[in-house]
Amino acid sequence: MMLIDFHAHSALSKCCQIDGKGGLIVARDHGMDGFILTNHYDRCYLINDDKLEFAKRYINEFYQVKKEADLLGMYVFFGVEVTMAKHNNVHILLYGVDPEFLFEYPDLYDYELKDLYELAHKNNAILVQAHPLRNNKNILQDMRYLDGIEANSHTFYEGPHLEEVTEIARQNNKLLTSGGDFHNDAPRAKCGVYIPKTLKNTKEIVNYILNTDKIKICVQLNRDKNSILDFIYNK
Repeated sequence: MMLIDFHAHSALSKCCQIDGKGGLIVARDHGMDGFILTNHYDRCYLINDDKLEFAKRYINEFYQVKKEADLLGMYVFFGVEVTMAKHNNVHILLYGVDPEFLFEYPDLYDYELKDLYELAHKNNAILVQAHPLRNNKNILQDMRYLDGIEANSHTFYEGPHLEEVTEIARQNNKLLTSGGDFHNDAPRAKCGVYIPKTLKNTKEIVNYILNTDKIKICVQLNRDKNSILDFIYNK
């Protein structure tokens, strides 16, 4: 098995303070095998309102970071963190699409959650709400249009709300994932989901986490390295 952070950024995200290669080295030094690259997909990143130009930059960044990962013997998978303009800019993680999906649907940030959920399922992909409950600002969205929620270990904030998000996921029969929301703006958390090394892309990752009864998860509860916790989430 390998430990993959399900939520990490590179320099394409304006708030990230490290490039993809640097982020990979930091992840490796903290005991992880790689990450799903979930850069921000937000209308504010457009230049001259050119949606396809932004989609191209986003995709090229992924392939560049993946190239660096291959050289380092690590793993990078494709994901998207969509800023939902019609839902108070809440962040929704999209897993299970190919990079070229963005050329077909370059305006994901303008979707209603219900429409994005239906589009994701049409493409055998899933939606996970990023860092719900953080700072009491990331209001939990309608669970009917989510496949899961995240336990987020970004060490700048108040912790992953592990008990609360685990209970919410169980009560609603949803997935629980784990990510660090890494921007290099705070000490790196060790966190993520353990998945088989045979998985080649996020389509296969989605298929795995949907069809396994137990998901092994790693979270870091605070900045103390002794607060790292591995546990089994029974769906």
